[in-house]
Amino acid sequence: MGDPDFQDGRWEKTCREDYWFFLTDGISKDLSVHDYIDIYIKWYEVSTFEDLTIRVKDFAKSFVDTIHEPFLLLDKDKKVIYVNRSFCDTFKVTVDETIGNVLYDIGKREWDIPKLRTLFDDFLQKKKDFNGFEVEHNFPTIGHKIMMLNARIIEAEGRPEHIILLAIEDITDIRKKENELKEYEARYRRFFETAHDGLLLIDYNTGRIVNSNPAIISMLNYSAEDFKGKSLHDVGLINEVEFQNVLLNLKDFGFVYFDYFLAKTKEGKTIDTEIYLVDRTKLIQCNVRDITERKKTENELRIYHENLSELVTERTRELNAKIHELETFNKVFIGRELRVIELKKLVEELEKEVASLKKSVL
Repeated sequence: MGDPDFQDGRWEKTCREDYWFFLTDGISKDLSVHDYIDIYIKWYEVSTFEDLTIRVKDFAKSFVDTIHEPFLLLDKDKKVIYVNRSFCDTFKVTVDETIGNVLYDIGKREWDIPKLRTLFDDFLQKKKDFNGFEVEHNFPTIGHKIMMLNARIIEAEGRPEHIILLAIEDITDIRKKENELKEYEARYRRFFETAHDGLLLIDYNTGRIVNSNPAIISMLNYSAEDFKGKSLHDVGLINEVEFQNVLLNLKDFGFVYFDYFLAKTKEGKTIDTEIYLVDRTKLIQCNVRDITERKKTENELRIYHENLSELVTERTRELNAKIHELETFNKVFIGRELRVIELKKLVEELEKEVASLKKSVL
């Protein structure tokens, strides 16, 4: 690596070369707060060299001023001697009202926190860095926030007093997501333990069972320890060939459904089940539902419908026979009625003839 080009002074190939590389190449990296602290320490340390030009100092300061995280430099009395733009933007303060103030007096004294005072006193006494100190506070200007503080004491050769570098990171969203995840995990755990369906969690990579709920233990009569480390086939469920097909379908669709599967208990007893498998990224959730009673009811209904159909057919046959009898009876009855009517007409005609004969005789 060649030396940087400076107007005056020479560039010594010691820690300065490493520092220049860190500044120029490191800027493009995704640096953490600790990386920024290291950069600032290097800047502070190399700035003691007599031949370090104003150009490099200004470059380093400009670089620190662009750091996303709020950043403070404090003297031994905890007074602010430098504040970066991010701190001012985050906490809605100006450089003028921040520089020269003790940390606890910044803004509306939101940093005057007993635990922070104790931490700083211990920190200055032992001169031991602290990392990850969390401050949860309702800030007047930005509301409720959780801030993580990291501090280091910087001591450089040729400087009589040390300075304190304080980096601040807003972790409110991180803690919020962590709490949401914990709540989700707690809800899922309650669901997992109390579900009526049998549930198994399977490692996506190995295909081995990592957890089982009480319902599946009761259903298949394996203990939790029996399930752990086994494949689904080992516990009377899906065989290895089918499971490989399941994995392919999970990647494409996210779930697989078996509407009927004949599972086996530890003792070899068969159980009518339906099985859902759901992709949970690193795990596969296997839901096993005992449908023995449902299948029994379905069979009873099927038999009932078959018997009902036979009964309807028989009743229809009987009804048709009755109808035929009625039709025959009607024909006979109507024929007899017609015969009576004909006889009545014949009698009337005979009576008329007799009456006529009597008249003629007289």
